[in-house]
Amino acid sequence: MREYNDRLVRKLEEKVSELQSANEALNRDISERERTQKELLESDGRFRAIFEHALDGILVADVKTKRFVAANPEMCRMLGYTEEEVVHLSVMDIHPAADLPDVLDEFERVASRGTTLAADIPVKRRNGEVFFADINASMLAWGDKTHLIGIFRDVTERKCLEERSQQSRKMEAIGQLVGGVAHDFNNILQVILGHCCLAALNLPPKSGSCADLEEIQKAADLAAGLTRQLLAFSHRQVLRRKDIDLDTVITNLTQMLQTLIGEDIELEVNAGKDLHPVYADPVQITQILINLCVNARDAMPEGGKITLGTENIVLDADYQRLHPWARQGDYVLLSVSDTGIGMDGETLSHIFEPFFTTKALGKGTGLGLPSVYAIVKQHEGCVDVDSVVGEGTTFRIHFPVAEQTADTVEETVESALVGGSETILVAEDDETIRNMTKRLLEGAGYTVHLAADGVEAAEVFADNAHSISLVLLDVVMPRLGGRRVYELMKGLKPAVQVLFTSGYSAHAVQARFISGEHMHFLQKPYKWHALLKRIRQILDASP
Repeated sequence: MREYNDRLVRKLEEKVSELQSANEALNRDISERERTQKELLESDGRFRAIFEHALDGILVADVKTKRFVAANPEMCRMLGYTEEEVVHLSVMDIHPAADLPDVLDEFERVASRGTTLAADIPVKRRNGEVFFADINASMLAWGDKTHLIGIFRDVTERKCLEERSQQSRKMEAIGQLVGGVAHDFNNILQVILGHCCLAALNLPPKSGSCADLEEIQKAADLAAGLTRQLLAFSHRQVLRRKDIDLDTVITNLTQMLQTLIGEDIELEVNAGKDLHPVYADPVQITQILINLCVNARDAMPEGGKITLGTENIVLDADYQRLHPWARQGDYVLLSVSDTGIGMDGETLSHIFEPFFTTKALGKGTGLGLPSVYAIVKQHEGCVDVDSVVGEGTTFRIHFPVAEQTADTVEETVESALVGGSETILVAEDDETIRNMTKRLLEGAGYTVHLAADGVEAAEVFADNAHSISLVLLDVVMPRLGGRRVYELMKGLKPAVQVLFTSGYSAHAVQARFISGEHMHFLQKPYKWHALLKRIRQILDASP
């Protein structure tokens, strides 16, 4: 009996030990679960904090239905919806219809591969505006369903800057080509105009041949106007800037502009109050107004209204965010609005490209708006355009406010065409122009020395510095550039008088010093009586 009791006690002790072990295990399990639950809650809190405060937009979508199940505050701000509204939308609702097939293809690729990074994806806001986003997408197991989580980064500003940079490089490359063509064309026109002048000298004033020569000269003048637009577009036009009041420029042009646009178009001018002066070339400002008003006229074949306006304006950080190419500061705004047919987005994206035109063949060169763009950029301003098909177009041009008064380089009109007896050195690399200039100057009484390149010009001047009264010097010369030749001549004769000429008076071809130092300059192609007037003007004004 005692042995039986001992065995029973041992079994009871074993059961107690088992129960104690089980209880300890249970307590450990409960503690582990409590700790795990606590960690999960803390983890969920950290995730929720990240989700709520992320600077990028975050969207979570059901893979099967493509409907959204969650969106963080930044994503809601980007789209313009509340979170409650977002969860009633799908992928199809936040992308433009034209881009939707590509977006859905990318969505399926993520679902099959698990992750992707898509760049410059167009996303549609609630108000219909479109912005561009880089989307980092990956798969996410959430509950019993598979979801896709997308992180959206707004890259609209970067994309805009990249497009502007590409456009700038393209325009610069075209500008170099156009500038070179204009330079060579101007030399050809100079030959045409020169031979017209020489031929006219040997003909009776009222002969039929004189009339023919006049028609040739008119055609050459029209071609010269075309090359001036080419040079303006390619940034190769020397500006003659001074402090000007835009309202005064517009007032002086009003009658001419009204004649230009016709009686069936109303011209309204809204002048700004206490307008700041701008440091600008009034001739180029005139060119801008003429080009824009002619374009507006052509956009209103059945009549309409053109409104010119000016006002002082400050471009701030908000404007710069929308127009990254602009600089903050004080500007004077020149606006030109019309009630014409307007332009669609595709046309707007090309209007500043050279030779792009929507006009019928023979009705436009495609250089008017590119010239406007180039002139504004040369003035360190900026231009933007709004247009709605059927409602009209508005060009807004911002010119920086003048910071200081500048000396001007003005044309002086002489009353008489006279020659002289002084000695002139003609340094010109084009043989035809060089010899023709010699004939004309000698015909006007001058003694002429010739040089075909920069080195020869310096040598001829060194040998005849005491007798040479003026040098007619091309800016771009073989072997030695015009500026260097001028410096050598000035070293020998400080009071030397120089009249620079060029087919492209360009910053890019070392002509900036001409404007900067207010030197004498005559743009090719020039008329021969204009050359003789300018020579006489310089010689008569020299000590």
